[in-house]
Amino acid sequence: MRNFNLNQPAGLALGSGAARGLAHIGVLKYFENTGIKIGWIAGSSMGALVGAAYAAGISSHDMVQIVENLNWKLMIKLFSPSISSRGMISDRSLMPFLQSLFGEVKIEDLKIPFSAVSTDLYIGEQIVVSQGNLVEAVRASISIPVIFHPVRIGKYTLVDGGLVDPVPVDVVKQMGADKVIAVDVSLSPIEAIGISDNNQNESHPNISSRIYQKIPSGTIYQRMARFLLRSDKADNSSPEIQLTGETTMIPNLFKIFWQSVTIAEQELTRLHFEICPPDIIIKPDVGFIQLWEFTRAKEAIEAGELAAKKELNNLIKN
Repeated sequence: MRNFNLNQPAGLALGSGAARGLAHIGVLKYFENTGIKIGWIAGSSMGALVGAAYAAGISSHDMVQIVENLNWKLMIKLFSPSISSRGMISDRSLMPFLQSLFGEVKIEDLKIPFSAVSTDLYIGEQIVVSQGNLVEAVRASISIPVIFHPVRIGKYTLVDGGLVDPVPVDVVKQMGADKVIAVDVSLSPIEAIGISDNNQNESHPNISSRIYQKIPSGTIYQRMARFLLRSDKADNSSPEIQLTGETTMIPNLFKIFWQSVTIAEQELTRLHFEICPPDIIIKPDVGFIQLWEFTRAKEAIEAGELAAKKELNNLIKN
């Protein structure tokens, strides 16, 4: 935090994290309430979506209004199943949602300079999209492999940016920012594996069960979904293993997938921060939110605002 002047515009790197990334809105809300100016934004995955909205002039207040109206019925419509071999979730509702937010705006016309980070599926390299259609750039950055279809932009086939650069501090600095604030919503592997369906209640039901009901019956896709759903419910009957002297349940298929992503992203974030350290790291406490629990937006936003206040209040007072 040395020589960090909050009176000057700072760069902002917003990290990946699915529903936990809604905490970014709380961070932005704190910035607006305290007058902190942001001059550059780069984001990966959910960080790209929230960052793009802010760069386009959508205030944190308006974002709160949008996401706090999310319910399971809307979520299932938004993440409707895909009858495709490219991804489990269709663009049928997702793309219209993104277009309703951004229209046909180009990145170079945004109020704040912005870059969306994606990963080239074939060469495995970071691809930074800083011009062209904003909807396409955001859609590419949120393309979690297997879950969403990859996106073709130019010669690149793009998937989630969190695979190569979960919190793109380096990109913000390349854009011209001298000082960078990073918002990291990732979890440690132990935190991630500790989250179970026991954390859910009637207000936050299992989304996989509801999506399954929308898949055409008798299709191979329903049979695949049935298998995944059984796996998703298998926690209580899974064999136990001994880990560090304690009895531990073997995680189900979905948790194995997300755990693998969590391990990779945490290690990548650590390495990136060593090579290109941010001046300030804001780390909201969002470990209680599962990756698909977008209906817990209010809690995520509060966590983001609280973390920003904790990290930056002393600087503002000085």
